[in-house]
Amino acid sequence: MNKLTIYIALGSNYFNRLEYLRLAISLLARNSQITIKKLSSIYFNKAIDLDEENAFEFANAVCLIETYLSPMALFNYCQYIELNLGRKLKQNNLTLSRPIDLDLLIIEEIASLKILSSHNSKQIKLQIPHPRAFERDFVIFPLAEIINKTWKHPITGENIETLKQNFLKSSGQKPLIQRLKLELP
Repeated sequence: MNKLTIYIALGSNYFNRLEYLRLAISLLARNSQITIKKLSSIYFNKAIDLDEENAFEFANAVCLIETYLSPMALFNYCQYIELNLGRKLKQNNLTLSRPIDLDLLIIEEIASLKILSSHNSKQIKLQIPHPRAFERDFVIFPLAEIINKTWKHPITGENIETLKQNFLKSSGQKPLIQRLKLELP
């Protein structure tokens, strides 16, 4: 397997959100097949799309890694980290708060990728670029900090600044500004 350059979104809205982000980054870094190259600032946003009242705000970041793992092996390793840090899968079709959420966003060497579930050929297990990444300010803003400014979305051809401006225009939202910095392990 050739080396891949991959952007991963991290999010947590449990009690000690920053500690969960640190733990997830640490577990990624412990894998000998993964090298963390960059880490964005942490952005905070209201919990959305959760079936719980009074959920804590999310803390979100994006990291850039290099890996010799296949996209599916990395996806499985990210799910392993989520489960080890206490993530519960949907219960009764409810989306719950999560100690950690890891999403593969972009693979620089692969323009697009779709892997279907082995249980249901109509259900997508992994899709690159992540289908909702550019609809979410808590992904766009941290990603814009660390992605190469010449990168272009493989489907729309837009660069990250254009995607950011389009999001702000269409959503009417102000950019996220609450930021903290974590150190790389």
